[in-house]
Amino acid sequence: MGHFEAQRSQIVHRMFVATADENYILARLAFQQRFAFDFLWLSLHALEKYFKAIRLLNGMPRMDGHDIASLHAECIVRFPNLIPSKFSFSKDEREYWRKEGVRDFIVRLNSAGSAENRYASYGYALFPDELAKIDFLVWHIRRCCRTFASYSNFRDESHGEQEGIELLRSSGMTWQLSGNLPIERLVAGKRDEDIQRRFLQNNKPWGADTWIGEQAKWSSANSPFAELISFAQGSTSETSAISKEVLQWARANIYFSPQAGRELDQAVAAQPSPMTP
Repeated sequence: MGHFEAQRSQIVHRMFVATADENYILARLAFQQRFAFDFLWLSLHALEKYFKAIRLLNGMPRMDGHDIASLHAECIVRFPNLIPSKFSFSKDEREYWRKEGVRDFIVRLNSAGSAENRYASYGYALFPDELAKIDFLVWHIRRCCRTFASYSNFRDESHGEQEGIELLRSSGMTWQLSGNLPIERLVAGKRDEDIQRRFLQNNKPWGADTWIGEQAKWSSANSPFAELISFAQGSTSETSAISKEVLQWARANIYFSPQAGRELDQAVAAQPSPMTP
């Protein structure tokens, strides 16, 4: 690896991979403590940063924005043998693992974990296998945060990249990037022991022997406004009028995404008008 590639790698690892590692470590803690919105938000940010690191280190065009579905789609075209398109699971996971493609999961996370849902506008629904899916994706995507062409003896960059990809693909369990990154330090026992234990708990890609699922999903899928909309449609005129007034107040004083705003406007417009005293 030349001096330019080495300096570039250092910058990308510090700005994107290290911060993504911290997001992912905290996402696991959030899931374990049932902090759903933090889990969704941090998981989305971790994947976004890993995808962007792959792009930056391998000469792909800069991509602004936070759409991880698009990032995943572009990276899987470039690295089809490394970026996963489907999940795989073991026997002990089978009982709890819901059938869902990687793209479907990422699209769902893209919505539930987005900035538009930071105030619980859409609510959420989490299942026992959500964390295992994040663990699976992070392990496979993160290890691609390297310049593949630098692992080759070819002078032709395209040939060199293919050789680097094949080296990583054939290595199977290789995931380490740099000894100073947060996950490497955590797994090596160079961070807090309790955090290490929580990170490795149920984390099969990073070495847990078994995966113990939870017996039931835990969720709160409704928006805070679902009940108000229901009341606004009620038979009591006074209840309907008050609910509509509250919904109108929320629309005027709380930020909503354009789509959520339109849906709320439509719901309010469909309700009966307040009765005149």
